Amino acid sequence: MHSSHYYLSSKIRLVYSVFQSAEVQKLWVLGKRQKARGKREEK
Repeated sequence: MHSSHYYLSSKIRLVYSVFQSAEVQKLWVLGKRQKARGKREEK
């Protein structure tokens, strides 16, 4: 019982960390695109 609960929580933590890193990558890519767009508009 106790070990299965630990397995579940570790699995959730893994999924959460993967999701979080994906979100960070998405935001980083969007930020880079906005910066590039801003540079183009300035010129």
